[in-house]
Amino acid sequence: MAAAGIWWSHIRKMLDACAPGWSEKLKLHHRWINYDGRSWIEFPKGPGTGGRDYQVAAWQVRRMVEALNIRMKCAKKHLPALGPIKETDS
Repeated sequence: MAAAGIWWSHIRKMLDACAPGWSEKLKLHHRWINYDGRSWIEFPKGPGTGGRDYQVAAWQVRRMVEALNIRMKCAKKHLPALGPIKETDS
């Protein structure tokens, strides 16, 4: 079974809503996502920087959300592919 893919454009909207003030820096193979003094440097860059949308595996997005200390309830509200909200999600 293939992992669920989440479009980069949807991830950006989630970051705008759940991590106000976030920023990104494009590197050779990754995007560095920065929020609230934390950085996630393993986010895939996708096919070039030409503005094309691409999909990212849900597990990669979940790891970024946890590493940047973004509220999982907020992230899952905007990105249902992350899975159902559990009692332990903050």
